[in-house]
Amino acid sequence: MNIIQDTREQNVLWSWSKDSILRQKLDEGDYSTPILEPYLTIERKSANDLYSTLTSGHQRFKREILRCASKSKDMIIAIECSEEVFYSGIWMPSKLKYSRGSVKRLTSLKKMISTMSTKYPHIHFRWLESRQHMREYIVQQFISAEFELLKNKE
Repeated sequence: MNIIQDTREQNVLWSWSKDSILRQKLDEGDYSTPILEPYLTIERKSANDLYSTLTSGHQRFKREILRCASKSKDMIIAIECSEEVFYSGIWMPSKLKYSRGSVKRLTSLKKMISTMSTKYPHIHFRWLESRQHMREYIVQQFISAEFELLKNKE
C-alpha cells in the first residue's frame, strides 16, 4: 500500500522506501492514500499541536473541517496522547500548566471537542498512546477503508 504524506508534515511517522511513502501536498490532513484521498484523510496531532490548533489555530482548523464536509470527506484527527493524559494537562509546558485558568482552558477544550464531534459527524477524534500505536492505527484504517471502498464498487 502507498501512503500519501503531506509535504508540510513536520514530524513524519515513517522513513519507508520512496515506493511506499508518496510526498505530495494534501488539501486536508497529513496522511491519505491515492485511492482514499477523495474520501478520507488523517490529521496527526501531538498534545501540544491539538492545544494550539484548538486555541490560536481554531479558525484555520474550522475551515479545514468545513472543506472536508463540503467534499463529504471523513477526517480522523489522530492524537498522539491518551484522552486522560490530554485532559489532565501533564503534557503541558510548566509555563502553561501553572498559569491561571489552565484547568478551565482544558475543560473548555473538552467541550469544544465534544461539540465538534457532534456538529461534524465526518470528524472523528482518536486518542492513541504512542507513535507506534499511531503508525499501526493509520495503516489499519487505510487497509480497512480501501477494502470497504473496493468491495462497495464491485
